[in-house]
Amino acid sequence: MKYTAIILTALLCLTGAVAPAMAASSEPIRQIPILMYHHISNDLQGTSMPELSVSPENFDAQLDYLQANGYTTLTVSQAVTMRNLPAKPIVLTFDDGYTDFYKQAWPILRAHGMTATLFIVSDDIGGLNEWDIVSNKGIPATKLLNARQIISLDRAGVEIGSHSDTHPMMTQISERQMAQEALLSQERLTRLLGHRINAFSYPYGMYNDKVCAYVANAKFKVACTTDETTWRAGNGATLRLPRFNIARDYDMKTFVKIVTGAPMR
Repeated sequence: MKYTAIILTALLCLTGAVAPAMAASSEPIRQIPILMYHHISNDLQGTSMPELSVSPENFDAQLDYLQANGYTTLTVSQAVTMRNLPAKPIVLTFDDGYTDFYKQAWPILRAHGMTATLFIVSDDIGGLNEWDIVSNKGIPATKLLNARQIISLDRAGVEIGSHSDTHPMMTQISERQMAQEALLSQERLTRLLGHRINAFSYPYGMYNDKVCAYVANAKFKVACTTDETTWRAGNGATLRLPRFNIARDYDMKTFVKIVTGAPMR
């Protein structure tokens, strides 16, 4: 019976017919840009991937633009569940849960009256980015948010989501491990925060129908990919939400094109 339910959920993931109560709406389909960040920092530490670190100055300028042009930030879950969306909704997401979110990104967000969704690797809370360290790809060890900081952010209105339990490539592990990654992260974060976690982000953006099904089975309602396109609210594909990566070298012209859906030429 358990595996029958998993197979059924996989079929629903494939068709996009997941979380019908959350996706159902009388509103017409609308486009909502979902942005993806990792670091907000000028400390590149000799990293091989500096593009993942947006400077605080650029991030502040990006939020200035959003504020000046009438955008309203929503969490991922709000974007999916809200019946009456604001005129210009946008979602800001942050993967991995580095301490620079607490020290750099959050003060800037708070100063603009904005919110975000923060995806946490639940087995490494208060530790280091072990998945990068073992990969030997030139990404330095970096501190992750501790439990106290995560609780504080949750209480301040930041949505806390799961980025799995250990940050594996979920399409390259066994089905048993897929289930554990989703279930353990749900259990750990629920226990930490005292409420169920709705949002999930696939590590490395890697997912397939089986991964999607195990995420749904762990009671996550929405999940983010790294597929770069604008999400059409109301289309029902809530376990395959696309996101635009925001890189360090993007100038404001590029940022505005992403947000407004203008051609990238």
